[in-house]
Amino acid sequence: MYFAAALLVLVGCNKKDNALNNAPEGTPFEKGQKVTLTIGTGAQQGPNKVAGVDNTIDDQIDFTWEEGDQILVKVGENTATFTLSSGEGTADGEFAGEMPAAGSSFDIQYPIEEPALSAQEYTTDKTIPANKMLFTATGCVLGTPAILEAQYAMVQLNLYGTDMTIGKIVFKNMTAEPVESYTLTCTGGKTIGANSEEATPFYMVVPTGEYQFEVEVYDAAATPAMICSFATSAAQTFVADKCLNMPAKEVKAAPQEVEWTNALSLGKQTATAIVIETGVDVSGYEEDGSHKPLNDDKTLWEVLDGTTLRIQTAASQINSNLENLFDGCKAAESITGLGNIHATTAENMFSGCTVLQSLDLSGFNTEDITDMSSMFDWCDALTNLDLSCFNTENVEDMYNMFRFCRALTSLDLSSFNTENVADMSNMFEKCKALESLTLSNNFKVASEKEDMFESCGCDTQNGCTVYGVTDASIKTALKTETSWNDSYMHFAAEE
Repeated sequence: MYFAAALLVLVGCNKKDNALNNAPEGTPFEKGQKVTLTIGTGAQQGPNKVAGVDNTIDDQIDFTWEEGDQILVKVGENTATFTLSSGEGTADGEFAGEMPAAGSSFDIQYPIEEPALSAQEYTTDKTIPANKMLFTATGCVLGTPAILEAQYAMVQLNLYGTDMTIGKIVFKNMTAEPVESYTLTCTGGKTIGANSEEATPFYMVVPTGEYQFEVEVYDAAATPAMICSFATSAAQTFVADKCLNMPAKEVKAAPQEVEWTNALSLGKQTATAIVIETGVDVSGYEEDGSHKPLNDDKTLWEVLDGTTLRIQTAASQINSNLENLFDGCKAAESITGLGNIHATTAENMFSGCTVLQSLDLSGFNTEDITDMSSMFDWCDALTNLDLSCFNTENVEDMYNMFRFCRALTSLDLSSFNTENVADMSNMFEKCKALESLTLSNNFKVASEKEDMFESCGCDTQNGCTVYGVTDASIKTALKTETSWNDSYMHFAAEE
């Protein structure tokens, strides 16, 4: 669906005679009143000319309504969807619906959902799909024509041949605070020829207004290649011409460390795999629907790649004091690359990762972690957990650490030194399948230990065997924390 602007004529109906053609301006309407709106199109040659860039492009625009087209009618905060009832294949369509509330004026929006402009795909058409444009009419009244005016404009960027393949084009609105970016991705690349006189046009939808734009053009390898700069005036369309070769950017040495300070948001509910990667060049990344920075200086990014969520940085180490790093990643079945993270807290780190089956903790540096409370809480699909690399000498809190790890049959905590741990309450609660628990004489039971083994395998008739403990005081402290019958906990040395 393509058009420049539209002229709105209201012919609707009322409850009695189904005719409002001659209704006086401002005729009141009621909630639920059935109305038919006839929307015709007409090119506006003034400031509302927005769907085409020049006469050549205008000639290519062929606007007709299509089956299923809808508009949104608004009365205050109330909205209703009107659907094309007749006029399919023509430039004049009738839209039928019921008014969402009583009033004397209303607004119209097409399409019914406001498009997101941050990420757009290259198209070979010389027109822009209607779902990339927003048209509205404000203060419409029954019996009076109204004009749908565009809130977005289209930019034509002419690139001249340097015999290269374009990967993406980034438009930066330098007037906005903070700077707004709109990225046109050429999936699979778009090759432009070497003819310096023949332009290859690219089209980008941007908000109307008076702006200063900078445009960066990247090749298929994400290397900056060309740069443009141009200004726009309100409600116009524009041609950006004769881009220049982009000066080579200064190559800065990759930082050794970066800080992770912002919470995950991309793909948190959908990504089935999470991968942490260092040594990745992120200098060309722009924030869009699949890229978002995880710190303010944009040296650490989350990148949604299909069903894989990648944490990427050029640095060799990621520092984090952020709680809840992967909390609530409900679709994640595996997390790898944790050896690239140096954390100072692991509170709720994997909490709520309910389908997590594989967790590679090799190389994960825990020597400075003081809080491991709820670290694996509700990881109830984990069947194996290798914690042999854990250094817990500085940990003070292990509250809820393995709670609801209901699929774990064994846990090897022989590397754990818990001398400084003050709270082990509910540490193994609801670990119902736990049959084998390997500890050491460095595993000191904390002073806060309420319900430590509540409804755990060590606290039910299933029973569990504890290995590695010879210190009688530790044995006594452990058995004391079984709620019902300390005979359910067995020590390997006694058998």
